[in-house]
Amino acid sequence: MAQGLTDIKLKNTEAFLKAYMKRLETLTKIEIGRNRTRTYPSGRTYNSPLESSGSLRESIKVQKTNIENALLAYGLKGNDYALDINKGTPKSRTPSRAKLISWIKAKPVNLTDKKGKRIKRTEQSITGVAGRMQKSQKIHGIAPVPFLTQAVQDSMKHLDGMGVAIVHDIADSVEQFLTNIGYREVNGKFELIKKK
Repeated sequence: MAQGLTDIKLKNTEAFLKAYMKRLETLTKIEIGRNRTRTYPSGRTYNSPLESSGSLRESIKVQKTNIENALLAYGLKGNDYALDINKGTPKSRTPSRAKLISWIKAKPVNLTDKKGKRIKRTEQSITGVAGRMQKSQKIHGIAPVPFLTQAVQDSMKHLDGMGVAIVHDIADSVEQFLTNIGYREVNGKFELIKKK
C-alpha cells in the first residue's frame, strides 16, 4: 500500500459505506421476499418469493473487513447458493442429493408426482423428488433469478454522496498525507523533501 494512505482517517467514508451497505442488505432482503414469476422446464409456472425456509433471507448480513491499516471493505455475505440463484447455473452442475433433501424438508410445499398428483411426504418420496430435481438440474441447469442484481441496481441511487464523504476525509488528513509521501511544511507551505 502507498505510504501516504496509511494515516488517512476514513471516518466519513466509512460512515457513508456502512449506511450504504445496510441499505443494500435491506434491499436484498426485500428482493428475496418479493413475488417473482418463474417458469420451469416442466412447464410449471410459479409466482412466489425466493424464500421457502427463510434461511436465505436470514443469512444476508453486512460484513466489514479491514485491509492493510487504513483501508476497509464492506460486503454482503449469505448462503453459498445465493449467487447460483442470482446468476443461474449451467447444465450438468447440480447440488448434492443430500442438500436437495434438506431443502425439500425445510420447504413447506406439497410434493407431486410427474403427473401433478399430490404425494405423501415420506423419506422415500422426498428422496425420489430430490433425485428428479437433481436430474432436471443436470439436464437444464437453473434459470437465473437476478434478485441480487436488482438490489444492487436499486441501491446505486444512494451512492451520490460518496464523493463528498471522501473529499471530507482527504481534507481532514491532507497534511498527514503530504508528510507521508515526502513533503514537509515550511512557513505554511508544503515542499517536497529532496532525496540525497
